[in-house]
Amino acid sequence: MSESNKSLPAETILKRMNVFLGEWEGPAETWFEPNTPVHPGYVKSKFTPLLGGLFIQEEYTGRVGSKDHAGIRILGVDQRLSQATCYWMDSFHTGSTAMVCAGEWVDDRLVVLGHYYGGDEKWGWRTEFQVQEAHVLSINQYNIFPSGEAALAVKSTLRRSGLG
Repeated sequence: MSESNKSLPAETILKRMNVFLGEWEGPAETWFEPNTPVHPGYVKSKFTPLLGGLFIQEEYTGRVGSKDHAGIRILGVDQRLSQATCYWMDSFHTGSTAMVCAGEWVDDRLVVLGHYYGGDEKWGWRTEFQVQEAHVLSINQYNIFPSGEAALAVKSTLRRSGLG
């Protein structure tokens, strides 16, 4: 049986996000279209408490192919809905628009979904955060086509920094 926010109080959702705190780095792979060659890259990320622990901020720098980029995600909780929230800004992926996402814990993954427009069509963007073996953080991001089909767009496998 899958555990989701429906069974978690808002305080527990935020406490579970504390597993992300710290510095991480590792390879990132980006696909601009399904079934096309991967564009290799690298990401350095730091998760810190924000506003006395009400939120967690991820600040990162990276490279996709030969292009540098930087971004910020702010993770939190909508107390009224007991729903995880994520506000994402990135110089490569979102440009001058911040993406507002919402979601829940599904088993041991934090899964959030946001939307953007490609022309007149509404697309989705799903981000899944999962800590594996306490020192490996996978952040997988999926482009959701207007048809509802999902395709892996970015796969990051990060290790805690400074652990040898």
